[in-house]
Amino acid sequence: MKHRFGRAFGNNFANKSTKPRETPRKKILQAVSTNRNICESAFRTRFQVQRLFISFSNAIGGNIVQISRNSFTLLVGAAASALILSACGGGSSSTPQPLAQAALSVVPLSTTVRVLGSTTLSTSGGSGGGAVTYAVASGSCTLDGATLSVPKTAGTCTVTATKAADSTYSAATSPAVSVTVSGATFSSGFAASALTIEAGAYGGYGGSSIDNWQGANGSTTFGGGGTALIGDTGITKASQTKYYSYYVFKDTVTTTDLFAGVYVQAPGVTAISTSADTAGLDIAGKQDISFTYGQNDEWYSQTATNANNFAVILTLGKWYAFKRNPWNSHCNMKLVAVITPTASQPANPDGKRDTYTVPISSFTVLENCGDANITTPALALATSSNVSQVDFQGDFGGSAITSGTKTTSANTTVKSSNNDYPTTNALWGSITFK
Repeated sequence: MKHRFGRAFGNNFANKSTKPRETPRKKILQAVSTNRNICESAFRTRFQVQRLFISFSNAIGGNIVQISRNSFTLLVGAAASALILSACGGGSSSTPQPLAQAALSVVPLSTTVRVLGSTTLSTSGGSGGGAVTYAVASGSCTLDGATLSVPKTAGTCTVTATKAADSTYSAATSPAVSVTVSGATFSSGFAASALTIEAGAYGGYGGSSIDNWQGANGSTTFGGGGTALIGDTGITKASQTKYYSYYVFKDTVTTTDLFAGVYVQAPGVTAISTSADTAGLDIAGKQDISFTYGQNDEWYSQTATNANNFAVILTLGKWYAFKRNPWNSHCNMKLVAVITPTASQPANPDGKRDTYTVPISSFTVLENCGDANITTPALALATSSNVSQVDFQGDFGGSAITSGTKTTSANTTVKSSNNDYPTTNALWGSITFK
């Protein structure tokens, strides 16, 4: 009997598989490692399982002999829940541990921004419904919500994004992303004492055949004004500053020749030298000039071809002992572009205006200082890449300037409510090269 029992027992044992059994704990850990949704489900149902388990424990009084089949199933379920929570990073605490968010990235609309410009930030990735905030990790950029504004000098800024925690996920911060600030600032805005924020002079001028180019007599008026960052109220940003200059003649007279404009000089420059080179902003390698400009409604509303075109003139710093006419004692090369405006500038301080970006290659040579070989902007800039002054100008009749297919003009046909003919040039904020 023992022998048969022994053989039978031995044979039965021998027929069992020798493959290691997968324990419930091992299966749970494997499942959690491949499906993190199990973790979220476990956290959501944790408190319900705990309440059932506490009721069950109280009912049996700690006596395992009283466990029924259904109670045993509940006990195993509670144990499995504990294993899942442990595998997910939870413990025995009654507060679920938050999950890590998916990788978060900050995404600038542009990673290269012109000096004094801005770009909009957004994010990709992350998890949950937490609020997103941004921070400047390095550099001189500033933030207003999701708008990143860059400084007036070239360089680099780095930014990060943080997505706050919510009921399921912990907070997450993105790696820093670089934004390149490119270009050069000629002026960033207007200050008091007729100086830009960079201490370059600015002002206006005008004249016509009516007043013998003197700017004013009984029939003409010349003037200017604006809102400056220093010495004026309500202006807190350089981009809000404005300078305008006007020239007006009465409707009782006519003119055959008129010019009116504003000028801005390079950082630290307060006059163009009559006997030596003048300092300026080096624009070697720069491709365009950007500025914000407007003109009065009367001038803007003229409908004839070229009737509201204005000129942008770049005066280079190199001095030449050349007299274009008897009243000139020296010469500086000049480049010009003639532009058709896309916005007018009414009298109110916040009037309409547009920002223009003009390629340097579209300019033509306005003054070559007697050197007939200087026929293009590139050749002129090869002699001197310093720009000492930028003018914005309306010119009519004998003073009109032609560049390419366009010719400048001024207001001579549309009267204001004062029964006169105003021509106003206005600038806002910065002039930059890139």
